[in-house]
Amino acid sequence: MKILKIIKDERVVYLLLTTLILFFIRLFQPAKAVIVIEVALTTFKNVIGIIISVMILVGLASVWLKPQGIIKFLGKESGFKGLLFASVIGILLTGPLYAVFPLLKTLREKGARGASIAAIITAWGGIRLPLIPLEIHFLGLSFFFLRNFLLFLLTIPTSLLIEKTEAFLKKI
Repeated sequence: MKILKIIKDERVVYLLLTTLILFFIRLFQPAKAVIVIEVALTTFKNVIGIIISVMILVGLASVWLKPQGIIKFLGKESGFKGLLFASVIGILLTGPLYAVFPLLKTLREKGARGASIAAIITAWGGIRLPLIPLEIHFLGLSFFFLRNFLLFLLTIPTSLLIEKTEAFLKKI
């Protein structure tokens, strides 16, 4: 029974799958396997500092962020203002996916509603604060304003749709 529990853990599945793929690459194209391992190790060296920082940040968020505060600003009771606040948080967030998702998981565990999490992800994925000057430079000011205005307007309906759909799917 314990083996079944281990196999159901997605991390174990990913590790086994990548090991199997690497085994076949090593078997049929040994030189490419060496390149894969070198790239993997280089990538690991480049992200390990960020990963450790994320773990510390998530730990701090778990200690500092009180569930009643999260519920007040991002929970069901926060209503439209909460979704607007979540959208602004998404715009202000910077960093890679593997840094943002653990933090969002912590917020959700502390009482943030699904629509708030979806609003953060939607705004964060579409409106990247550090990239604004590049977008304006390459695509123009009018394109920048139109795209970001429409994206911001659609963030809340999209997040509500995600929340409703998720609730529906949980009932099935």
